[in-house]
Amino acid sequence: MTTSNQLTTSRLLLRPLSGDDAKDWLTMQSDPSVGRFIGDISNPAPEHAIALFGIANADAQLIGLVGTFTSQALEGQEMELECVLKPEFQGQGLALEACRKLIE
Repeated sequence: MTTSNQLTTSRLLLRPLSGDDAKDWLTMQSDPSVGRFIGDISNPAPEHAIALFGIANADAQLIGLVGTFTSQALEGQEMELECVLKPEFQGQGLALEACRKLIE
């Protein structure tokens, strides 16, 4: 199912980020097992974002982020697809599911 501002799969809700997500994002970004994959991103809506969604599970808990970005290294000539999940949600195929839904 897809609405104008959210996308759903059988297990996930991809939705716009809100101010309420800031604490979860900071916790996620501060976790060394997550931070090593996201580098120095400190803002969940960087200026290079084309589309950026929070990933929520069935309990409506923010478990990650997925988005498309213009490539900074190639001066916006290419697009990158990025996804990050809290460690306890990794290894379950959720990142692949979120990425596939975003590019559908």
